[in-house]
Amino acid sequence: MPISEIPSKFLERAEALTEAKLNVAANLTAIKCSLAKEEWDEEKILKTYLKFYHGIKEISPPPLEKLSQKKINIYLVGGTIVVALLLGTLVFFKYSDFLLK
Repeated sequence: MPISEIPSKFLERAEALTEAKLNVAANLTAIKCSLAKEEWDEEKILKTYLKFYHGIKEISPPPLEKLSQKKINIYLVGGTIVVALLLGTLVFFKYSDFLLK
């Protein structure tokens, strides 16, 4: 598998996991509603569904962390500063004899 396909595979798996969580929550809600002796209104069904979905979300593995533009910018600025300091240090030591005379 080429490296360029790895991010798309991760996204596909994350989407599949979310879809699976939604299906499980829907199935559990349907089972709970079918076993209920009293009539359920739409609000109660939705609350039950959300409760199941959030319960599944808590026990499932966390989603992949998305790099935000802010985080990328921080890494770029930090890397640029480190490279500038390293280059400055190298230049200083190389020409220190010339500068100190």
